[in-house]
Amino acid sequence: MTRLSFPSATRVTTSRSRFGDEIRSTSTGSEERTRVELSEIKLEMRTTDEVLPASRLLARILDIGQRPQDDVKLIVPLELLRQKEATARIFNLVLGSIAIISLLVGGIGIMNVLLASVAERTREIGIRKAAGARRRDILWQFLVESVAITGAGSAVGAAVGLAGAFAVTAVMRARTEALVYAAFTWGTVLVAAAAAVAVGIAFGMYPALRAARLSPIEAIRHE
Repeated sequence: MTRLSFPSATRVTTSRSRFGDEIRSTSTGSEERTRVELSEIKLEMRTTDEVLPASRLLARILDIGQRPQDDVKLIVPLELLRQKEATARIFNLVLGSIAIISLLVGGIGIMNVLLASVAERTREIGIRKAAGARRRDILWQFLVESVAITGAGSAVGAAVGLAGAFAVTAVMRARTEALVYAAFTWGTVLVAAAAAVAVGIAFGMYPALRAARLSPIEAIRHE
């Protein structure tokens, strides 16, 4: 059986038991005061494992007797925390899915650009190979181009994202006077840059291999 412990701060004094609590609510041009016997009771559990069983026990106790609807409300912070964590997990899953789709679309676009570049520069590749360039030299040439494209894109994206975040928070502070500030970590920027490099290598490998495997004679004769 779960045992409830009441901290000293929640003890009901004689004054509160006789006169109750006074709740004040103000609106435009008026003030409303409501006197209740007891406005709030906070219960503290020894461990988090006791929170949910104690909340179910309290819910059964509050259901005993006839009370007006919404006369008593039971709030369990642990349940709210778990709901918030579940919402955050769903939000992260959606954002992760969007990021993966964006990387795939961007990678396919980069691969198509490099394939077009290989087709346009076939004669140049043949001349380079005839002059002594090795397969790995051609391979590294197109891989470096692919990484350069993705790196430039990630740099522009990071700059636009940071600028947008600082601009939005500045507007919020100016209009609502709320103390909202944009913050970021360099680790996040480095992870984004590493992801861009990985995408450039992964999707640039096929065009680079295709260029490296071209026959010098057939490449030179290509029109």
